[in-house]
Amino acid sequence: MVSGTPGSWSAWTVTTVTRAERSELFSTVRIDNLTLGTYDVQVERVSAESPDQTIADAMLWDAMVEVLYAENTYPGSALLALEITAGEQINANAPRISLACKGVKARVWDGVSATTSPEWNTAWTSNNAYLALEVITNADWGMGEPDTAVDMASLIEFAGHCDELVEKSGGGTRPRYTFNQVLVGDSDGVDILRRVCAAARTIPVRRNGRWAFVTDKVMDTPVEVFGDGSVAADDSGASSIEVTYKDTTGGRTTPNRVVVQFEDAARGGETDTIGWPAVGTGWLSGEQIREKPDRVDGITDRDQAAAEAVYRAKRERLRAKAVRFTTTRPMVTVQPGERFDLSSHVVGWSLSSGRLKTNAGTSVTLDEPVELEDGTTYALRVQLDDGTTVTRTVTSGAGAIAAGQSITLNATLPDGVPDMAEYQLGPAAAIAKLPFKSQ
Repeated sequence: MVSGTPGSWSAWTVTTVTRAERSELFSTVRIDNLTLGTYDVQVERVSAESPDQTIADAMLWDAMVEVLYAENTYPGSALLALEITAGEQINANAPRISLACKGVKARVWDGVSATTSPEWNTAWTSNNAYLALEVITNADWGMGEPDTAVDMASLIEFAGHCDELVEKSGGGTRPRYTFNQVLVGDSDGVDILRRVCAAARTIPVRRNGRWAFVTDKVMDTPVEVFGDGSVAADDSGASSIEVTYKDTTGGRTTPNRVVVQFEDAARGGETDTIGWPAVGTGWLSGEQIREKPDRVDGITDRDQAAAEAVYRAKRERLRAKAVRFTTTRPMVTVQPGERFDLSSHVVGWSLSSGRLKTNAGTSVTLDEPVELEDGTTYALRVQLDDGTTVTRTVTSGAGAIAAGQSITLNATLPDGVPDMAEYQLGPAAAIAKLPFKSQ
């Protein structure tokens, strides 16, 4: 007898059990055609137990099993159930099961609508950006945040970068980045988001309350430029910049070979490794091999895993210099993972930097003295209010120029140059070669 509402019970379902066994026996009653809801179930034995001491006929309720026929029994989850009969090949250890799973259907930009208010199609995809969107907004298994919590223009730019076709080492092309991984058990949403983005060398960051995405890729221009005019000074009045150099020669302190572990789709998802440079080869000829093991989550294409090994090895080896300083600006624009440029005469990364005292067409005055060498072409880079920069060639002759004395340029500066604008002055061949990545 079942009840879906208090005080309302169905008619009794009567089952007669007539059997004789030397061991316990089981009997099952099935009740069908119930509507979706919450039910109470009552079981009652109506026959008396046998008074014979040699007969055991006590009745116990062992279990109740719920059977659902809905098409989406567990929405948002991929389930697999197997019943395997034990035998000689299957005894104490459970077999290893491999199967292809299309995974979640995600929202994919239609490619036509505005990136700030995109329209979506739903499709299976391994694009890191669209999977990141599902992690953030999916209410069943994701973080359940609204679309307004995502910078859609940043996300779609991220998606386009992932979909760019790159050459494969063995011929043909592949998408630059993909992510394929089974999520098992409970995990923190932000950790999953970082994992999905990391497979595309991307960092998810919060900007003005929205998720944006910063990818480690070549940036031809800096987001922001810092110089002596925007770096806090020490007690002596000079810019205070802490510079750390990492030894990158001889293989003494940094790895010179990286081996990444990944799940190889071509081998049914089996764990495999690939490294760079080749086995037994270091960065420099004859140096001791310092191998660093690493793991790449979500990368299942062998060619992409190989490219990641090369990227990580070069990152370990070529990041030779780090800087730390305090800026005098009340707010900075550059975000983690983005490029900024730094110049300071204190550490020799420009002939001079600071703030313009005056701007009069092709003539400007600086707040610091400089000395121009004969035979060297110099450039002046000036930062505008919007953070962009303009560069002009210095046409003044060689010699010492005092602070407040004018220098001449090959062309006028634009009208957008603010009063006391920041500048960097140095050899034209090196003035733009001071890039750093924000961490």
